[in-house]
Amino acid sequence: MSISIIISHENDETLKVSYFVEQLKEKWPKAEVYFISDPKAHSLLQFQTFDDFGLLGDFLGTGVSYTTSGGRIEDAQFALWYRSIVPAEWKLRVYDSAMTFDFMFLTNESTEEQIIVGFDIPFDISKHK
Repeated sequence: MSISIIISHENDETLKVSYFVEQLKEKWPKAEVYFISDPKAHSLLQFQTFDDFGLLGDFLGTGVSYTTSGGRIEDAQFALWYRSIVPAEWKLRVYDSAMTFDFMFLTNESTEEQIIVGFDIPFDISKHK
């Protein structure tokens, strides 16, 4: 089982599905998108690329959950891409499904290197009580 990286909108702002798909297809033209019609489902659509990036994810409207086949560099690159398509004033929080690293906030000034370093900072529950 792989660990998913999750990027959530701190104040639950909603990104339009059509805009997300448009931006995804612009970046990864061969990406496949699978719309989910079940209103009880946690995600609005799933997306996947069949390239070396190996992106697989869920779009929630209020964020994304994803994995890449490449590793931390690709994980950071996707996070930066996602940051670039949402409004600058939205606060984005990054964490993973296994809580292996501490929460990070993505800003327009975040760098790939900062995110990769952040992946190595262990989750500290004492900061979140």
